[in-house]
Amino acid sequence: MKKYIIKIMLICATVLSVIACKEDKIELFSGTDVLYFKWSVDGFNNDLSNRIDSVYVSFASKTPDVMDSIYNIPVKILGNLTDFDREFKVQVLPTSTAVEGVDFVMPNNVFVPAQSVTAMLPITLLRTQAIQNEVVSIKVGLVPNEHFRTDYYGTAERNEKHELLKYNEIEVVVSDILNKPFWWDRIIKFYLGDYSRKKLTLFATVNNIPIPNWETAPPSIGTFFGQKNVFKAYLLEQKNNGTPVLEDDGTEMKLGPYA
Repeated sequence: MKKYIIKIMLICATVLSVIACKEDKIELFSGTDVLYFKWSVDGFNNDLSNRIDSVYVSFASKTPDVMDSIYNIPVKILGNLTDFDREFKVQVLPTSTAVEGVDFVMPNNVFVPAQSVTAMLPITLLRTQAIQNEVVSIKVGLVPNEHFRTDYYGTAERNEKHELLKYNEIEVVVSDILNKPFWWDRIIKFYLGDYSRKKLTLFATVNNIPIPNWETAPPSIGTFFGQKNVFKAYLLEQKNNGTPVLEDDGTEMKLGPYA
Protein backbone atom coordinates (compact mmCIF):
# COMPACT_ATOMS: atom_id res chain seq x y z
CA MET A 1 0.00 0.00 0.00
CA LYS A 2 2.82 2.33 0.89
CA LYS A 3 4.40 1.75 -2.56
CA TYR A 4 1.14 2.75 -4.28
CA ILE A 5 0.94 5.95 -2.24
CA ILE A 6 4.51 6.83 -3.20
CA LYS A 7 3.74 6.19 -6.90
CA ILE A 8 0.64 8.39 -6.73
CA MET A 9 2.66 11.17 -5.09
CA LEU A 10 5.33 10.92 -7.80
CA ILE A 11 2.69 11.08 -10.55
CA CYS A 12 1.10 14.15 -8.95
CA ALA A 13 4.48 15.82 -8.60
CA THR A 14 5.22 15.15 -12.28
CA VAL A 15 1.86 16.60 -13.36
CA LEU A 16 2.36 19.69 -11.20
CA SER A 17 5.84 20.11 -12.65
CA VAL A 18 4.46 20.02 -16.20
CA ILE A 19 1.76 22.55 -15.28
CA ALA A 20 4.37 24.80 -13.69
CA CYS A 21 6.53 24.62 -16.81
CA LYS A 22 3.57 25.60 -18.96
CA GLU A 23 2.76 28.53 -16.69
CA ASP A 24 6.33 29.83 -17.02
CA LYS A 25 5.66 30.35 -20.73
CA ILE A 26 2.72 32.68 -20.16
CA GLU A 27 3.54 36.09 -21.71
CA LEU A 28 4.15 38.88 -19.24
CA PHE A 29 2.51 41.45 -21.54
CA SER A 30 -0.56 41.09 -23.68
CA GLY A 31 -2.64 43.46 -25.78
CA THR A 32 -1.51 46.45 -27.83
CA ASP A 33 1.99 47.67 -26.98
CA VAL A 34 2.39 51.10 -25.37
CA LEU A 35 4.68 53.78 -26.82
CA TYR A 36 6.00 56.66 -24.71
CA PHE A 37 8.73 59.30 -24.57
CA LYS A 38 11.65 57.64 -22.80
CA TRP A 39 12.90 60.62 -20.76
CA SER A 40 9.55 60.93 -18.99
CA VAL A 41 9.88 57.44 -17.49
CA ASP A 42 13.57 56.46 -17.49
CA GLY A 43 14.89 59.98 -16.89
CA PHE A 44 17.23 62.12 -18.97
CA ASN A 45 20.43 60.12 -19.60
CA ASN A 46 18.78 57.28 -17.62
CA ASP A 47 18.81 59.38 -14.44
CA LEU A 48 15.57 58.46 -12.64
CA SER A 49 15.85 61.57 -10.49
CA ASN A 50 15.61 63.68 -13.65
CA ARG A 51 12.38 62.55 -15.31
CA ILE A 52 11.36 65.29 -17.73
CA ASP A 53 8.72 66.16 -20.30
CA SER A 54 10.44 69.29 -21.64
CA VAL A 55 13.95 70.23 -22.81
CA TYR A 56 15.72 73.51 -23.63
CA VAL A 57 17.91 73.84 -26.73
CA SER A 58 19.97 76.95 -27.52
CA PHE A 59 21.81 78.03 -30.66
CA ALA A 60 23.52 80.85 -28.74
CA SER A 61 26.88 79.05 -28.46
CA LYS A 62 26.94 78.21 -32.18
CA THR A 63 28.76 80.31 -34.76
CA PRO A 64 26.61 82.09 -37.39
CA ASP A 65 27.27 79.47 -40.08
CA VAL A 66 25.22 76.90 -38.12
CA MET A 67 21.69 77.36 -39.43
CA ASP A 68 20.00 74.18 -38.23
CA SER A 69 20.42 71.30 -35.81
CA ILE A 70 18.87 67.84 -35.56
CA TYR A 71 17.59 67.05 -32.07
CA ASN A 72 16.78 63.40 -31.42
CA ILE A 73 14.09 62.53 -28.87
CA PRO A 74 13.98 58.87 -27.77
CA VAL A 75 10.76 56.89 -27.63
CA LYS A 76 10.37 53.49 -26.02
CA ILE A 77 7.96 50.55 -26.10
CA LEU A 78 6.27 48.89 -23.16
CA GLY A 79 5.51 45.55 -24.73
CA ASN A 80 6.94 42.97 -27.10
CA LEU A 81 9.63 42.77 -29.74
CA THR A 82 8.63 42.15 -33.34
CA ASP A 83 10.53 40.96 -36.41
CA PHE A 84 9.32 43.91 -38.51
CA ASP A 85 9.55 47.70 -38.35
CA ARG A 86 6.57 49.44 -36.75
CA GLU A 87 5.55 52.93 -37.74
CA PHE A 88 4.52 55.38 -35.04
CA LYS A 89 2.65 58.65 -35.38
CA VAL A 90 3.28 62.08 -33.87
CA GLN A 91 1.40 65.34 -34.07
CA VAL A 92 2.24 68.97 -33.36
CA LEU A 93 0.06 70.14 -30.49
CA PRO A 94 -1.95 73.36 -30.86
CA THR A 95 -0.26 74.87 -27.78
CA SER A 96 3.03 75.11 -29.71
CA THR A 97 4.29 78.60 -30.49
CA ALA A 98 6.76 77.31 -33.09
CA VAL A 99 5.52 76.81 -36.65
CA GLU A 100 6.30 73.60 -38.51
CA GLY A 101 8.18 74.34 -41.72
CA VAL A 102 9.36 77.71 -40.37
CA ASP A 103 10.92 76.96 -36.99
CA PHE A 104 11.34 73.19 -37.28
CA VAL A 105 10.81 70.17 -39.53
CA MET A 106 9.72 66.65 -38.60
CA PRO A 107 9.78 63.54 -40.82
CA ASN A 108 6.51 62.23 -42.22
CA ASN A 109 7.34 58.62 -41.37
CA VAL A 110 9.11 57.35 -38.27
CA PHE A 111 9.58 53.73 -37.22
CA VAL A 112 10.58 51.54 -34.31
CA PRO A 113 13.06 49.10 -35.89
CA ALA A 114 12.49 45.35 -35.82
CA GLN A 115 13.79 43.60 -32.68
CA SER A 116 14.06 46.91 -30.84
CA VAL A 117 12.11 48.62 -28.07
CA THR A 118 13.53 52.09 -28.72
CA ALA A 119 13.62 54.57 -31.59
CA MET A 120 14.39 58.24 -32.20
CA LEU A 121 12.12 61.07 -33.25
CA PRO A 122 14.43 63.49 -35.11
CA ILE A 123 13.34 67.13 -35.08
CA THR A 124 15.30 69.53 -37.28
CA LEU A 125 15.48 72.87 -35.49
CA LEU A 126 15.81 75.89 -37.79
CA ARG A 127 17.82 78.91 -36.68
CA THR A 128 15.58 81.83 -37.55
CA GLN A 129 16.11 85.51 -36.87
CA ALA A 130 13.09 85.55 -34.56
CA ILE A 131 14.60 83.29 -31.88
CA GLN A 132 17.38 85.82 -31.26
CA ASN A 133 14.77 87.83 -29.36
CA GLU A 134 12.30 85.28 -27.98
CA VAL A 135 12.01 81.57 -27.36
CA VAL A 136 9.67 79.29 -29.28
CA SER A 137 8.04 76.12 -28.02
CA ILE A 138 7.59 72.90 -30.00
CA LYS A 139 5.05 70.58 -28.36
CA VAL A 140 4.51 67.17 -29.90
CA GLY A 141 2.36 64.23 -28.89
CA LEU A 142 2.32 60.55 -29.74
CA VAL A 143 -0.79 59.39 -31.59
CA PRO A 144 -2.20 55.85 -31.20
CA ASN A 145 -2.29 53.63 -34.28
CA GLU A 146 -2.60 49.96 -35.18
CA HIS A 147 0.75 49.20 -33.52
CA PHE A 148 0.73 51.27 -30.35
CA ARG A 149 -1.36 52.72 -27.57
CA THR A 150 -0.14 56.02 -26.13
CA ASP A 151 -2.32 56.45 -23.01
CA TYR A 152 0.50 56.31 -20.46
CA TYR A 153 0.78 58.78 -17.57
CA GLY A 154 2.57 59.24 -14.26
CA THR A 155 3.74 61.81 -11.74
CA ALA A 156 7.00 63.54 -10.85
CA GLU A 157 8.05 65.53 -7.80
CA ARG A 158 8.92 69.14 -8.57
CA ASN A 159 9.40 71.85 -5.98
CA GLU A 160 8.14 69.44 -3.32
CA LYS A 161 4.91 68.90 -5.25
CA HIS A 162 3.68 65.97 -7.32
CA GLU A 163 2.83 66.96 -10.87
CA LEU A 164 1.24 64.98 -13.67
CA LEU A 165 3.63 63.73 -16.33
CA LYS A 166 2.17 62.92 -19.73
CA TYR A 167 4.45 60.24 -21.07
CA ASN A 168 2.95 60.74 -24.54
CA GLU A 169 3.84 64.45 -24.85
CA ILE A 170 7.09 66.40 -24.87
CA GLU A 171 8.10 70.03 -25.30
CA VAL A 172 11.26 71.38 -26.94
CA VAL A 173 11.98 75.04 -26.13
CA VAL A 174 14.33 76.66 -28.65
CA SER A 175 16.26 79.92 -28.32
CA ASP A 176 19.12 81.85 -29.90
CA ILE A 177 19.29 84.62 -27.31
CA LEU A 178 22.91 85.60 -26.65
CA ASN A 179 23.03 87.93 -23.67
CA LYS A 180 26.07 89.89 -22.55
CA PRO A 181 28.23 87.49 -20.49
CA PHE A 182 28.71 88.16 -16.78
CA TRP A 183 32.46 88.69 -17.17
CA TRP A 184 32.21 91.15 -20.06
CA ASP A 185 31.86 94.35 -18.03
CA ARG A 186 34.28 93.08 -15.37
CA ILE A 187 37.25 92.19 -17.60
CA ILE A 188 36.55 91.69 -21.28
CA LYS A 189 35.28 95.16 -22.22
CA PHE A 190 38.68 96.69 -21.40
CA TYR A 191 40.10 94.67 -24.30
CA LEU A 192 37.19 94.10 -26.69
CA GLY A 193 35.21 97.26 -25.97
CA ASP A 194 31.44 97.60 -25.67
CA TYR A 195 29.42 94.41 -25.99
CA SER A 196 27.41 93.46 -29.04
CA ARG A 197 26.19 90.11 -30.24
CA LYS A 198 27.83 90.75 -33.60
CA LYS A 199 31.22 91.43 -31.98
CA LEU A 200 31.16 88.29 -29.84
CA THR A 201 30.14 86.01 -32.71
CA LEU A 202 32.71 87.61 -35.05
CA PHE A 203 35.41 87.16 -32.38
CA ALA A 204 34.60 83.43 -32.34
CA THR A 205 34.40 83.14 -36.12
CA VAL A 206 37.74 84.89 -36.75
CA ASN A 207 39.45 82.67 -34.16
CA ASN A 208 37.67 79.55 -35.47
CA ILE A 209 36.32 78.66 -32.02
CA PRO A 210 32.87 78.12 -30.50
CA ILE A 211 31.33 81.20 -28.94
CA PRO A 212 33.07 81.48 -25.55
CA ASN A 213 31.13 80.86 -22.36
CA TRP A 214 32.16 83.86 -20.28
CA GLU A 215 29.03 83.70 -18.18
CA THR A 216 30.29 81.31 -15.50
CA ALA A 217 34.06 81.85 -15.68
CA PRO A 218 36.46 84.54 -16.95
CA PRO A 219 38.67 83.81 -19.97
CA SER A 220 42.05 82.16 -19.63
CA ILE A 221 44.33 85.19 -19.90
CA GLY A 222 47.07 83.64 -22.05
CA THR A 223 44.65 82.14 -24.57
CA PHE A 224 42.43 85.22 -24.56
CA PHE A 225 45.28 87.62 -25.33
CA GLY A 226 46.29 85.53 -28.32
CA GLN A 227 42.71 85.45 -29.63
CA LYS A 228 42.29 89.17 -28.95
CA ASN A 229 45.38 89.91 -31.08
CA VAL A 230 44.04 87.80 -33.95
CA PHE A 231 40.73 89.67 -33.76
CA LYS A 232 42.48 93.05 -33.59
CA ALA A 233 44.56 92.23 -36.66
CA TYR A 234 41.42 91.19 -38.56
CA LEU A 235 39.59 94.44 -37.78
CA LEU A 236 42.65 96.49 -38.77
CA GLU A 237 43.03 94.58 -42.03
CA GLN A 238 39.40 95.16 -42.94
CA LYS A 239 39.74 98.87 -42.20
CA ASN A 240 42.93 99.18 -44.26
CA ASN A 241 41.15 97.47 -47.16
CA GLY A 242 38.45 100.13 -47.07
CA THR A 243 35.82 97.75 -45.68
CA PRO A 244 35.72 98.45 -41.95
CA VAL A 245 33.56 96.13 -39.87
CA LEU A 246 30.41 97.92 -38.78
CA GLU A 247 28.09 97.27 -35.86
CA ASP A 248 24.39 96.75 -36.53
CA ASP A 249 23.78 100.46 -35.87
CA GLY A 250 26.23 101.43 -38.63
CA THR A 251 29.09 102.58 -36.38
CA GLU A 252 32.58 101.16 -36.74
CA MET A 253 33.35 98.17 -34.53
CA LYS A 254 36.00 99.21 -32.01
CA LEU A 255 38.01 97.49 -29.31
CA GLY A 256 38.69 98.56 -25.73
CA PRO A 257 41.43 100.87 -24.37
CA TYR A 258 43.81 97.99 -23.49
CA ALA A 259 43.50 96.16 -26.82
